[in-house]
Amino acid sequence: MLKMQPLPCHFHFNQLLTSLVKVKQYAVVVSLVTDLCALSIPVSIITFNITINCCCHSNWADYAFLLLASTFKRGFVADVATYTTLIRGLVSQHKSAEARLFFTNLIKFRQVQPNVVTFNTMINGLCKTLVKVEEAMPAMLKVTLADIESDVNAGDNALERGNHEENHRLHGPGRNL
Repeated sequence: MLKMQPLPCHFHFNQLLTSLVKVKQYAVVVSLVTDLCALSIPVSIITFNITINCCCHSNWADYAFLLLASTFKRGFVADVATYTTLIRGLVSQHKSAEARLFFTNLIKFRQVQPNVVTFNTMINGLCKTLVKVEEAMPAMLKVTLADIESDVNAGDNALERGNHEENHRLHGPGRNL
């Protein structure tokens, strides 16, 4: 693919990388993406997400964080899936304290709105460390309770805006149903 002129778009490279992930060739994926970047071949945030996932499966969480920094340098914005993958990578390497700190900072600095998968990943990590679910749940609640009220209010406001915009799209301006 690298010898083709013009070069295929990143979508085709991502398909190849995804196929390699399915057969658990994580090191090959990391190596190929490193080569793509070294050759200045355009990549996407999806390419980086695939590679970060491979690093986490290979227990290379530190390298995954270097890739996260590289995504920022290239102007990409990481999403909740990226951050959840990094948390899973830390948990799988028995670095639950680091995962908890990372999760707390994501919420504190509003980098991303965690979803159910993110919370379940963190709870799983805390259960492995704390051994008891009864201790893990209060730890998670402590991290998130202060943030819930502002998020609910923001969600309500977004819902109201969304309903108004949908109403405007369906019925035209000036009609509130």
